[in-house]
Amino acid sequence: MSGLAPLYSLRRWIGRLFFMLPRSRIFGILLIGVGVALAAAGLLGPRVIHLDARVPLDVEENTMRLHDSEAKSRIVGDPDAGVVVGPMVRQLHTTVQEPVDEDNATMRVGVSVRREQAPSEAEGLTTAQVWDFGIDRRTGKINTQMRVSDQIASPPADISANCWWLNFPPNPEQTTYQIFDDTLRRCEPAVFRGEEDVAGRPAYHYYQRIDPTNVAQEYNGPFTITHFSDGREGYLYHSADRDVWVDQETGMLLKLSENIDDYYGDAHANRVEDNFTFHGRMPEQDVSARAEASAEVAKRGVVGIIFQVLKFLGAVLILGGLGVTFWPRGKARR
Repeated sequence: MSGLAPLYSLRRWIGRLFFMLPRSRIFGILLIGVGVALAAAGLLGPRVIHLDARVPLDVEENTMRLHDSEAKSRIVGDPDAGVVVGPMVRQLHTTVQEPVDEDNATMRVGVSVRREQAPSEAEGLTTAQVWDFGIDRRTGKINTQMRVSDQIASPPADISANCWWLNFPPNPEQTTYQIFDDTLRRCEPAVFRGEEDVAGRPAYHYYQRIDPTNVAQEYNGPFTITHFSDGREGYLYHSADRDVWVDQETGMLLKLSENIDDYYGDAHANRVEDNFTFHGRMPEQDVSARAEASAEVAKRGVVGIIFQVLKFLGAVLILGGLGVTFWPRGKARR
């Protein structure tokens, strides 16, 4: 018990001090204490939960699947099979890699196209690529070199693309965004089309049109050049119509549709052979799931407002408590 004697003495000393103070000063000290607690909660809260305008990284809906029941595609490894018609899925799967901090993040996007009715998943795979790059978390913009690896045993390639792809800034603008196209491996403009409702979420609609472009002039790849039956050299041409719907508040990509038409043509872009025709749409349940995830992210903004209110109230109470505690008092009447 002797070890606790100093604590008992301190408690008695504090009790006498408060007993001797005027009630107004005691009230002022209590106001200061409450104000400090509120201000600390308002200041430290956002450090624990990121509430400011940054690209969310903890969203579970990180896979986008686009389906076409009558897509056309060549079978990789069997050039004599010609073009096969049937259901296909194009998938874009996003994961977050290290390093990650408050301002930047490293993203990995796996892009694949496969035939759904193939004997096995491996046999149905048409193309597969893995992209690694960094983004600015406040703008969603790609801010590093992009490195791509494909299914062919070839070294990775580095590409410069200072634009957007699957991440957009919170509170996006009604403007034209440069959006990355993974076939051309470059940025193409997507113009603002208007405001729409997507599964209950207010969204901005952007439209991207890519006219037939000679892919072989962009980079050398295993499928960018071919030879026709008459001996002429052919080139892969890529064209696309792409519609993107982005949540107005969070910047999350809610919905995506793509009309892709890739063919082999001559040097004058005349079509000779089909290669890949795809009218991809997301299932409604996938769109609804992304809209629900976006709504959860949007709730963090409300919590952010609460933290701002706590800081304001804390400052007011601290100032009020200081005024009550240290305001000069007149001499007592005799």
